[in-house]
Amino acid sequence: MDIKPSNGLCAYGEEGQIAIGGDGVALGYVNDESKTSTAFIDHPQLGCLYLTGDIGTFVSPDYVKFIGRKDSQAKVNGYRISLSQISNTFLNLFGMKNKVVIIQDEKDKDKLALVYESEKAMDISKARSELSDYLTLYEIPHLFYSLEKFPLTNNGKVDTSKLTFIAQQSYDERGVIAADQTSETDSAFRTMLKEVFGVELIGCNDSLFELGVDSIQLVKIKNWIEENEKKEISLLDIYTLDEIGKLEAEIYS
Repeated sequence: MDIKPSNGLCAYGEEGQIAIGGDGVALGYVNDESKTSTAFIDHPQLGCLYLTGDIGTFVSPDYVKFIGRKDSQAKVNGYRISLSQISNTFLNLFGMKNKVVIIQDEKDKDKLALVYESEKAMDISKARSELSDYLTLYEIPHLFYSLEKFPLTNNGKVDTSKLTFIAQQSYDERGVIAADQTSETDSAFRTMLKEVFGVELIGCNDSLFELGVDSIQLVKIKNWIEENEKKEISLLDIYTLDEIGKLEAEIYS
């Protein structure tokens, strides 16, 4: 069954936490009142229920669709997303072990980083394109990083804290790389992008997605190109080209 935060039952299509009840359900954890109070509730109509921590929705009277873990739900730049849903979509498409973490940019704006386990880096443009068939724009990770082996905790689980640190460190190093790719005189296009994204450096290999582009910013970029460079360009072209150098080549060709 799906339970609302108010402990009421969810309607069809409404998301809630999956709970388990019945004769086979325990009354709590042995000698652990703290965990018991968090995971078990005494429902007024249904009796003792175990809260699984999974989020789901009723599809039919006999079928509950699993959406993701409660602890993987996050609000990123105003949007409610499921980190586990993004991770599972990537796994189903590419078959690679991965973890989605949240890091911050220079302005403390959240960015989604997907770290995947692989000896070789994948084609990120191709990955974004295929993910876009299943995820909305704000769910597509801004950054992708490959690791040969994931760090593990003492319990053998993926160490999310270390992965987040690695992703944040890799992102912070972007400024050094961008500085090497920046000429003394930036193009008018790059100057505009600095204002749009609120950053000081933009390199030719930088990606709009890595900079954290959203749908409103995409429209601003399109309008600027057409008004200032007199070049017609579609949102799809901007989305596909993505890298600053490729966009400049298209604009100034």
